[in-house]
Amino acid sequence: MRASNPNQPLPLCSLLELRRGARAVVRGFEGTDGPATRALAQRLVAMGLPIGGEAEMLVQRGRGPVLVRAREARIALGQDEARCVRVEALAPIAQIAATPVIQPAAARGELGSDRRTDSQ
Repeated sequence: MRASNPNQPLPLCSLLELRRGARAVVRGFEGTDGPATRALAQRLVAMGLPIGGEAEMLVQRGRGPVLVRAREARIALGQDEARCVRVEALAPIAQIAATPVIQPAAARGELGSDRRTDSQ
């Protein structure tokens, strides 16, 4: 087996496959519905996520929307939309440290107990 070339580009993956904190370069858009994919691509380019642009995964919980930073904007995408965005990770995905899932403040017990109830 030959050693991998550090200058060789990493394989493309979907934006959905990135973990929190991972950075990638957008390389294209693909989907099963041509007109819908073109419309999505146009919308994402208008929001600041063009081909060749860099994106950073901010929130990826495995379910629900993902949140990415592109330029100075934060863009929320549904799972299906993020799956259509083809990116080249700037570091191998296996080397990007997994991060814990962000829990709402209520689940962490940080909201306090000063809530009023109907019986008060």
